[in-house]
Amino acid sequence: MSPSLRFPFSSTLTIAHRGAHGDGHPENSLEAVERAVELSVPGVEFDVCNLRDGEMVVSHDVRVRVGERTVSLPATSSDSLRDGLPPRLEPFLELVAGSDVFLNLDWKGVAHEGRIGRLLGRYRLEERTIVSSLDHRALSRLKQDFPKVATGLSVGPLPAATRDPQHLPEEVLSRARDSRTDAVMLNKRLASEEIVEAARRRKTGIFFWTARDEREYESLLDYSPDGIATDALARRPEYIPQLHGKE
Repeated sequence: MSPSLRFPFSSTLTIAHRGAHGDGHPENSLEAVERAVELSVPGVEFDVCNLRDGEMVVSHDVRVRVGERTVSLPATSSDSLRDGLPPRLEPFLELVAGSDVFLNLDWKGVAHEGRIGRLLGRYRLEERTIVSSLDHRALSRLKQDFPKVATGLSVGPLPAATRDPQHLPEEVLSRARDSRTDAVMLNKRLASEEIVEAARRRKTGIFFWTARDEREYESLLDYSPDGIATDALARRPEYIPQLHGKE
């Protein structure tokens, strides 16, 4: 386990998925993250990808439209994108560093994981950040070079043919063990009391994504995970004061 984060958390953290977007604040924008901080949301999540030259940008998609072209970010340099460049990562980290929110940095890039580790160190965010990814190899490389940084293996919906309720907790947590990650970040369809209990026995963090509205959020909250990524903040801002997890 990362020496900086200890699981289980004392309460479930509400995490603004791609920031508190909506109402003129686009997903994965600095404005959406600023809004989450202003609203005192306990945690924020955004997606990060690398460019060919190692520049880090905030983008969910590896392939993006730039003018009339569709480009692969990891195969493109910052100079060639110019005005079409997705926002740089550093202002986001500076904003988070100036607050007390928990950060879930979801890694979409290809290689350059060391750059992520160095940037988190520069902004002194190692102790309240978890880097998540579907790529267990990327997480293993990051953990090897930056053991203080907590990592979380993202697991999407499994094919129905491989979903054995009895063995699912062991299957998921074995993946986390093999990649030396501190937590699992599970699609909400995998939520169950059994998988939470199994994670607790192994002292592995467990997070669920993504609650689209208040109903889904409350349903997932019943399992008492360490965190829930949600879009409910964008849909009903007046609901925000209630979205602070539970003790």
